[in-house]
Amino acid sequence: MWSMNTGWSGRHGSGVVLPIAAAMLVGVAVGMALPRPFESVRAAQPPAGAQQADPAPLPFPGAQPPSPEGNAPDDDAAPAGEAGTEAAPPPIATRTFEAPAAMVMSFVGTAGTSDFEQITQQLVQSMAASEDPDRQGQAAGWTMYRVREPGPNNNAVYVWLLDPVVTNANYAVPQLLNEAFPDRVQQLYETFNQSFGLGQVLLNLDPVVLVPEAP
Repeated sequence: MWSMNTGWSGRHGSGVVLPIAAAMLVGVAVGMALPRPFESVRAAQPPAGAQQADPAPLPFPGAQPPSPEGNAPDDDAAPAGEAGTEAAPPPIATRTFEAPAAMVMSFVGTAGTSDFEQITQQLVQSMAASEDPDRQGQAAGWTMYRVREPGPNNNAVYVWLLDPVVTNANYAVPQLLNEAFPDRVQQLYETFNQSFGLGQVLLNLDPVVLVPEAP
């Protein structure tokens, strides 16, 4: 069992400690099956519009798999749209939060901490420089902490505190990477995904008033 004496300081001060401690205790105590990253699961679809690598460990939506002999798909197959149906556009990764604040706990492998930190930094910096007001607002409320104590399986534990959340804004990392770095999205996506150990836990946070305002 972890020690919860984090002793953090920063922009949000000790207000971060209790929700983080509670989330950790819940995840460890009940043996929560932690998912892979919500928008970077290896079985999930890569960001829309990214270029497919060859060979592709993460096939894109609508891609035809090679035949059992390893040949390309049959050229005689009817192209999408000729049989009365149109190819559906690739799905866009989405992640929104309903609460006024949110927290994402990331369990990162010891070999992936540098990649995780660098890609998060590049992403948030690009959002801060964006001309989109939503992206600017997301960057302004996005802070990251690293837990001093090691997590399960010796994973490094990172916390993204999103406070305030931008209502209806998309926080899906693949889509944000695709917007910010269209020429490098495939490489960044795979590096980010491979940095994880156990995965991520997402929490919507509602404020609780501790000291009522004076009438």
